[in-house]
Amino acid sequence: MSQRRTQITRLGALLVIAMAAAWVMLSRGAPSEEDVVEAFLEATGIPGAVLAYGPAVGTPVVKAFGVSDPLTGTPMQTDQILPLASLTKPITAAALLSLTVAGQGNLDTPLSEQTSLPGPKDSRALAITPRHLLSHQGGFDRTLSFDPVFSPETMGLDRTKSCHELAQAAWETLPLDHAPGQTTAYSNIGICLLTDLLTANGTRGLEDVLQEQALVSLTGPSGPSWALLDGAWVQVHSSEDDRAWIAGLGAAGGALGRAEDVWQFAAREPAAADASSPAGEVADFYALGWRIWPGPDGRQLTHWGGLSGVFTAMFRFSDGQVVVVLFNAAPPNFSAGFEALYDAFCQARNLACRPKT
Repeated sequence: MSQRRTQITRLGALLVIAMAAAWVMLSRGAPSEEDVVEAFLEATGIPGAVLAYGPAVGTPVVKAFGVSDPLTGTPMQTDQILPLASLTKPITAAALLSLTVAGQGNLDTPLSEQTSLPGPKDSRALAITPRHLLSHQGGFDRTLSFDPVFSPETMGLDRTKSCHELAQAAWETLPLDHAPGQTTAYSNIGICLLTDLLTANGTRGLEDVLQEQALVSLTGPSGPSWALLDGAWVQVHSSEDDRAWIAGLGAAGGALGRAEDVWQFAAREPAAADASSPAGEVADFYALGWRIWPGPDGRQLTHWGGLSGVFTAMFRFSDGQVVVVLFNAAPPNFSAGFEALYDAFCQARNLACRPKT
């Protein structure tokens, strides 16, 4: 294991320990979703967050925590617009599902037969369907090769290329890591490949298609994002080039929005609620843009997103509670941060969210 990987693993373990300690203190009283966010901020040192929560059939409670700017102490506001990162993916999935209902696409017809993509580098890619991509089973595996969205230079490109352009380049120049439909491997580039299908009729851009599902945008102002460097908070993604890069993440992670608006999207019953596992009985799986956790108390639907200075998560629990939280900085380990939040929110709901081991 590399020194960096070891450091990241240790940071993740420390986060879980800190979160657990804070949670034990909070659980002596009457824990709530707000308690969880306060504990998470205390454990991670993240400056601020906006939380939206409540039953799907009701009106959400929206609360801001901490500061929008740790240098000036400006309080976080409930209507703060923040980058959503990979929370864009379930919105993308909903947009594609809406098009298929309207007869403008098919989840199980190969993508190559529904778009004008050129011949792929790997002939197996001709079998990739939209359902494969929404389940992260398109055959791309960044753990075995690399992530073209975050390492475009590996293909001789740079970060000025949108995820749509990078996906087309990957399609034409890269071999697949797996046969489609055989292995689950989280893939940004796979979601980017859906852009052509989402905008196939040529009358609407990607932003228009996404806005039919949620009050989000791909361009425009958003609140500052922060990273802790050498013990000091530094604003990130503040230049025009940085903002253009985030917008260029497109269908895979380019949306900006408010916690309440994302909550309104997540409160609608998603098709993924009834999706079957793509690989039999497993602890959790991806389907139709969501991560699904079968458990003793029913299915929990989740997703999270993370970039430097950005961390987001949304949850749709089996008891009908919907929770969305947007942070203006990221924990030291994205996956560990999500796991800590997920377990804590499950405890707050008094839900057994994971299979017993």
